[in-house]
Amino acid sequence: MPSAARGERRHRIVPAEGSNREGGTPESRRVHLPSVVARLGETQYPDAYGGLTARLTGPDESRAIKMTIYVAATGAGPFLAAVHEQSAQSPDTHYTVVRVPHTWAELNALALKIEDAKDQWRARGVHLSAADPDAPASKVIVTLLACSTAAANALTAAYGHDWISVVPSPARYIPLGNDRCPGDAINPCWPRAWSSAM
Repeated sequence: MPSAARGERRHRIVPAEGSNREGGTPESRRVHLPSVVARLGETQYPDAYGGLTARLTGPDESRAIKMTIYVAATGAGPFLAAVHEQSAQSPDTHYTVVRVPHTWAELNALALKIEDAKDQWRARGVHLSAADPDAPASKVIVTLLACSTAAANALTAAYGHDWISVVPSPARYIPLGNDRCPGDAINPCWPRAWSSAM
């Protein structure tokens, strides 16, 4: 088994009390851990919860789930303790913890702020398609209908390169004239990003 990457902590699910090696956790006591973690994070631990990703694993896409939980430093201890407690009722789910700079609540708030400003940005010649929080990146992904260096730079200046990534719309990539967005990590809105999305 490969070792955990820096910044990640891997967890083995502890069997629930009363379970056994053959029978495992009774079906009536199983929980869908991703749903439980999301609810805990959004309602009880918003200062620690940074979002999650989950996928089915195994060649037959069995019930086994591999989940990554993203956590901010503030209040992480109590949140992870609550997750560990709940994980005993979901023996088919294994999870990894990754530290991130922003909480899911912060990313959602910024995404809504950007969405609400679409008309103002359109008046400035910046045509936004969508703004969506992204847990692995711990940023808001801002999608442009029309990609230009000026648009990407204006958005980055307004919201910060630590908070947003600007990308072209995979449905409608329209370079403005001969202008191209810079091909760097701050504003990855350039033809290579379009090609990788195809």
